[in-house]
Amino acid sequence: MIAIVIPVYNGAKFLGESIDSALSQSYRPIQVIVIDDGSTDESFAIASSYGDVTVRYQDQGGPSAARNHGLSLVEAEFVTFVDADDQMTKDGLRAQYEHLAADDQLECVFGYANTKLEPGTQTPAWLNAPVGHNSVVPFPSALFRTATLREVGGFDESVRVGEWFELFTRLRERPFAVSVVPTEVIHKRVHSDNLSHQQEEMQAGMFLSLKKRLERQRSRQDDDTETT
Repeated sequence: MIAIVIPVYNGAKFLGESIDSALSQSYRPIQVIVIDDGSTDESFAIASSYGDVTVRYQDQGGPSAARNHGLSLVEAEFVTFVDADDQMTKDGLRAQYEHLAADDQLECVFGYANTKLEPGTQTPAWLNAPVGHNSVVPFPSALFRTATLREVGGFDESVRVGEWFELFTRLRERPFAVSVVPTEVIHKRVHSDNLSHQQEEMQAGMFLSLKKRLERQRSRQDDDTETT
């Protein structure tokens, strides 16, 4: 079974499309989980209208807290996270699963994303591929072994923007085998409200992640010194 976790904060405009795409997966069985991170719009009502979706509401804690809440509810061996404004392709998850399940050494499989700019949205600096092409491999396209994420403690809730970068920084500090399937798995919608559209906040999040990594390295060095 694969769990699909959808964190949402005031994402009513696109949430229904995201949930529909999750429920339309050709792979079965699936577990769809929506975590409402303190929304003040109709997000919770929209998610709750689906009888086959697990929905939880929490006080606003940020995207990392919402993903961790979802992770705590996962009953499946594999898990993926989908932003509430993105859509999954029908067969992408199946392709990732077949690739991941075939190799016990793999812990994560990425896929390609097709980007779509919403009307009136400028192309963000982080988008380094032509709009509409499936040559982007974004962090949120990842399918994980659930045990891998739980082993490293999930997402760092102190990092509100750039949390994916921080997560993979920690994952790569241990043996971590990843792969990419040449398959489009996500339709990624780009608009002015995307957290990843906020370049200054993204850079600050990446800086914080690197600072935390240096602190962990120094801590390990100190431990090694004490044991010698």
